[in-house]
Amino acid sequence: MYIMNDIGKAKDIKKMQEEYYKKAKDEKDNKVAGAKKLEQKAKDYQKKRTIEQRVGSIFGTAALAFLIIFSVIFSSTQIIERVKNTKEENSFDMPTDPEFAPYDKEGSDPTETSFISTKNHGMPYSWKKSDNIVQNWFGNLYVNVWYMLRTGYNYWCLSLKKLFFPGLEDEEEGASTEAADVEVEEEGPTASEVVHNAKDVAGQAKKLAKNKMMEMGAKKLGMNKKDLNKLKNMRKTMADGKKKVMKGGNKKVMKGGFNETVNQAISSGKELGILFALPGLFLSVIFLAIALQVIPFAYMLGAFYDNNIFVGLFMVTLGGLFFYPMMGMGYFIKIAYLLIHIFVMPTAAGNGLKLFKHYGKKYKFVWFTIWAASVIAAVYKELTPLGYPYNQAWMWTAGIFAFIIFGWWYGMFYLI
Repeated sequence: MYIMNDIGKAKDIKKMQEEYYKKAKDEKDNKVAGAKKLEQKAKDYQKKRTIEQRVGSIFGTAALAFLIIFSVIFSSTQIIERVKNTKEENSFDMPTDPEFAPYDKEGSDPTETSFISTKNHGMPYSWKKSDNIVQNWFGNLYVNVWYMLRTGYNYWCLSLKKLFFPGLEDEEEGASTEAADVEVEEEGPTASEVVHNAKDVAGQAKKLAKNKMMEMGAKKLGMNKKDLNKLKNMRKTMADGKKKVMKGGNKKVMKGGFNETVNQAISSGKELGILFALPGLFLSVIFLAIALQVIPFAYMLGAFYDNNIFVGLFMVTLGGLFFYPMMGMGYFIKIAYLLIHIFVMPTAAGNGLKLFKHYGKKYKFVWFTIWAASVIAAVYKELTPLGYPYNQAWMWTAGIFAFIIFGWWYGMFYLI
């Protein structure tokens, strides 16, 4: 009897397992069928799209690609400029000394009234010296939070500066030394300098006399001043043995030769490498720090570090209804401050726009090639499914861009 019950239970368990596997298989088949149905629906929608819709999508992709390239160049150059201008010592640009303005009265500017200025020592920093324990706690809290976040941010920028621009600090020190040397009183010229200057004056006088004689001779021959200038330019060109060379023209007469071209290519490669690598590394650590909640951590640490512990305990517990909303508002304020400091200040107070123009103009050939590839890909994706003759549109587009790039590189447009 017990054996019969066991056999019955085993059958029931097997039946339940079969039903479970069947149900799981049906669910899987339904999901696959649903995915295929959605895929087919998307294909049908693509087939039903008119040629006007497809062309509009191509133009939209071209505009979006242009905006993305523009944004990448601009944001990357602003980050590079920010990193290059990072200073190891305390500065108003990024104050990292808690005993200096804006955290303290030392070094503050009495004429500065802006609340956001780092030269202005005011509320809430000024509360740290208040006799009121609550105001004192808030003052120390804000000093600690801003000091810690700015110090960490400045340290990261300085690390990248030393990594990507190792000789820049030495150049800055040398420039400051030269500026100090300018103040030294100039000495009188030496005897050799006097002789050299006299030779220069004599050479200029001889050249002036020669030009005067040529003008008198040309006047007797009936030549005007314009013809005389043409003759001078022709003689200068023949004497120098130089010819006007277009970019991509006769490489043998290009200045510097092959070695110089290779060196320029290596230098450009390094510059482009910095343009993409430095901002990527910079932002990855910034985003990681934000994801790890470094700002709330600074608030929690600032509530106790070098502060009134008892007020801090009250604020993070019973006073949490006030403290945590304040911390949340401060979170967004500091993110906004970071974005302004990275993407606005380099242009407003530095050479950010100049660096953007440098990269945009110097590597316009590269940016145009990337944009052209994006447009060709969009044409291929949108028009190829329509069949002949639309499936050949991407080839014609690629050919037109290839002609433009070829003509641009080898200077054919200068001949038109």
